[in-house]
Amino acid sequence: MRRIGQQSWAEICCGLMTVEADGWVFTFYNDCDTLDYCDSC
Repeated sequence: MRRIGQQSWAEICCGLMTVEADGWVFTFYNDCDTLDYCDSC
């Protein structure tokens, strides 16, 4: 798994973070340093 984008999980605080794993691209919502939901994959 690798992060796509410049900001780390801790830097985002509240917002979307995109990662790539095995050809899949996942976008997760970080809600105050807690995984809230998967926005897309």
